[in-house]
Amino acid sequence: MMQLKLLIADDEDIIRKGIVKYIALHTERFLIYEAENGQEAIDLLMKYQPDIMLLDIQMPLKDGIEVMQAAKNAGLHPITIILSGYDEFKYAQQGIRYGAKEYLLKPL
Repeated sequence: MMQLKLLIADDEDIIRKGIVKYIALHTERFLIYEAENGQEAIDLLMKYQPDIMLLDIQMPLKDGIEVMQAAKNAGLHPITIILSGYDEFKYAQQGIRYGAKEYLLKPL
């Protein structure tokens, strides 16, 4: 079975590590990369070119929308799911504009 590359970017350690742990316990299908801020997410995105991204919107250094913009500008098209504590429509709109497949509200 081919492993998919998954990037999880969230500045809240407990959320990011909880998602990583949950996925690792339930499947071996993913090679998981973790980022605790938007700039680290962009660096990992460029280095590993993940198939899927789970992105928080509000992160230090760069936000989730900027990460999606960087992917698009680099010609990368990972399946993107936004995780957010914000139910503001403008964030969902921006995410959809950059190709997000889903917009999930925290807590998950």
